[in-house]
Amino acid sequence: MSAGATLLLIHIEAACDPVPVLQWVRGQGRKAGIVLNPETPLEPILPVLPWCDEVLFMTVHPGF
Repeated sequence: MSAGATLLLIHIEAACDPVPVLQWVRGQGRKAGIVLNPETPLEPILPVLPWCDEVLFMTVHPGF
């Protein structure tokens, strides 16, 4: 965050419980969001939406 980022997105697949991470990011005065890989269903992100400023739906896997 000290590098000047204003938005941090994390993959729902990468975090067991993303809520503490999202809360920390927002507590730093930044925006926070969730990213889903193409095959990931919507249901896992529904409980974390109150802590998200943005949701990104990937159309390809990262790196491709």
